[in-house]
Amino acid sequence: MTANAGARALGMTTLFVVLASGMTYSNQQQQLAPTRDQMRKILAQGHENRAKWWQTKDETAKETLNAALRPIVVAARLGLQEIPAGRGDQVRFVRVVLNSTGAGFDAVRFRTPATGATFTPRLEIVVPGNDHSRNLKSWDIVGVDGPAPVVDGFSRRDSFDLPGSGFPEENYCVTSSVSGPPLQPDSEYIVWIDLMNDQVTPAFVKVTLTTAGETISQRTAGFQKARGTFQTALKSLNQKYDVETKGLRKAYLAELEKAGKAAAEQKDGQEADRIAAEADEIVRGDPEVADRRGFRIISARYGIDERWADVTDQLTPLIRGNVLRFGVGIDVNFKNDPAYGVFKRLIIVYSLNGNTGVSITTDKQRVELPPTAPILGTIPPVGSYKP
Repeated sequence: MTANAGARALGMTTLFVVLASGMTYSNQQQQLAPTRDQMRKILAQGHENRAKWWQTKDETAKETLNAALRPIVVAARLGLQEIPAGRGDQVRFVRVVLNSTGAGFDAVRFRTPATGATFTPRLEIVVPGNDHSRNLKSWDIVGVDGPAPVVDGFSRRDSFDLPGSGFPEENYCVTSSVSGPPLQPDSEYIVWIDLMNDQVTPAFVKVTLTTAGETISQRTAGFQKARGTFQTALKSLNQKYDVETKGLRKAYLAELEKAGKAAAEQKDGQEADRIAAEADEIVRGDPEVADRRGFRIISARYGIDERWADVTDQLTPLIRGNVLRFGVGIDVNFKNDPAYGVFKRLIIVYSLNGNTGVSITTDKQRVELPPTAPILGTIPPVGSYKP
């Protein structure tokens, strides 16, 4: 072998080793992101940690639990949704789906700008419900690269106006106050959120940054007018953006449905499953689109013969952790009695993991859904059931 040939061979060998090392490193990087099952196990540890924190009155034990929570949250880092953080009107609320793994605990991450300044964060979280029904228990900030400020209080706004969110009028917005070290530039932070139950919860989160120590100068009438004009225009643009985003999502779901039907006709089960999984990710936690997984009420009617009242809206809020349990006259009294003084039935049509079922009970029976009995393949018409 000549010297040149040997040099070429050595060069090719070196290149191969470098490329192989790069591929190995890339694969390792990809493997660092936890799977859905791994995320559920990691986040469940966070929920367990907070449960112990609430149960103990020992301040030393609380500090130990706080220290133990950080590595748990950081371990889930690559599986968390990243949201933008910015200043003032430059940042908007971002839709997230909390508790999609069912662990009762979730988190999002964000990175500060690389400006050389330090920042004070303002964290805002909007969820459906009120002070009693909200699925939101506690939250705080963890620093990935170093220490972080501590959430030490919050202010609350009910019926928060969030254009395009699809949230009911009854919603709950909290704005946190923090103390401690400021956020460092070009650093990553995690906002963890502990939940009341394992219900999937749609939410909107916003992280607003101000330069640490910044003071707001006295605002002139001209400034106030200019800011008001800007905010009005910005709100209009946000509404337009939300409408267009909703339209794009709707069109995408329609295309997925079409592709799913084509895959089913071609008997390509794997492709059909992949399409269904993608559609589930798109609609998960969306209050305007029914999630095909878990338990939900399609319709509920209360009455007898030809006299029936729709009670769907009265029963839906009673679902807790994908379970509906209540007794008529004990836990719930329906607003309208379609046949006063007459023995009545309650017919609930529900969905469980995409399959449809029906429950028919009497006035004196307690309802507990989903049942252990097999789900019906067809739904009998109202009034067809005879005890």
